[in-house]
Amino acid sequence: MSISPVRRLGLSGLIVHGVLVLLTLVSAGTLFAQWVWPADLLTFFRPHLFVASLAGLALALLARRRLAVLAAGAIVLFNLWPLAVSSVPAAPPAAAGAPTVRIMSANLLYSNPHKALFRASVDEVRPDILVVQEDVLGWPMALDRLDGFPYRASDLDSRLAAVDVLSRLPMTVTLIDPGPGGVKARRRRPVAVRAEIQVAPGAPPLVVYAIHPPSPRTLRYWHRRAATFAQIAQHVRAEPEGTRVVVAGDWNTPPWSPQFARFMDAAGLAATEALPWPPSTRVFLFRGRELPRWLGAPVDRLAVKGGVGTDGARIGPAFGSDHLPVYADVTVR
Repeated sequence: MSISPVRRLGLSGLIVHGVLVLLTLVSAGTLFAQWVWPADLLTFFRPHLFVASLAGLALALLARRRLAVLAAGAIVLFNLWPLAVSSVPAAPPAAAGAPTVRIMSANLLYSNPHKALFRASVDEVRPDILVVQEDVLGWPMALDRLDGFPYRASDLDSRLAAVDVLSRLPMTVTLIDPGPGGVKARRRRPVAVRAEIQVAPGAPPLVVYAIHPPSPRTLRYWHRRAATFAQIAQHVRAEPEGTRVVVAGDWNTPPWSPQFARFMDAAGLAATEALPWPPSTRVFLFRGRELPRWLGAPVDRLAVKGGVGTDGARIGPAFGSDHLPVYADVTVR
């Protein structure tokens, strides 16, 4: 039995309206990301929402429903805005003639067996300072085999775990302790590592904060991530005026989250990534193979303040982790 044209149009309208209502509810949910945990999780999928809203617009155009097209267009613009307008300032350009330091950050993935691939990635990028996360299981020994890094934060303090800083340049390391009742107080692990690095004789030191806030996979960890950012921001703000600072690591936060903008503002930082829509650094693996990168989210980054210039962060070679390394050449003026 064939369906009449009227019924076909009615069914088409039902589908279009249902899709647009769903897109509206999900998109509007991001407005509450500052206060509601699931809403903040939606900010990881800002590009996905934009693509989905484009699909909704195409569906409305195919259905030839004027009001639906107008509504779909509004949803597209709503989801495009965070991807087109940055909420944080960009880092100043690199200063000509100033000492240049290359900083690389990489989440190793504790279960990643490809130690040789990581070494090849480091050899290709040739960083002066290497910040790593998930430095556990067999990774400490793999880092021991890297050439040309005589200074290492974990060699200076036995409490350090999971986050490490390796440097070709002399450095002094301080751990940012959570304090009584603070973040991770029961395990007494630091919330960040502060490395003061002597870039060149007579040049001002460069302070690198290596961070790895918790992933907000539960409500508890979402609150813990916010508390970690608040503590780190307090320390960065407390640096003497003009201190050259770089904050590097796996932030477990996309640039479209209110927590990202709040931290950047509280710490007085500027972004080195290609804002407002940087490429993904957190990728998904299936049976050891990397899925299309657009499915992931940009969570690994470097941010700067205090006269640190850069020509922008770049993504390094993949090495089997579910994160891609990021690096940038910075100048200290």
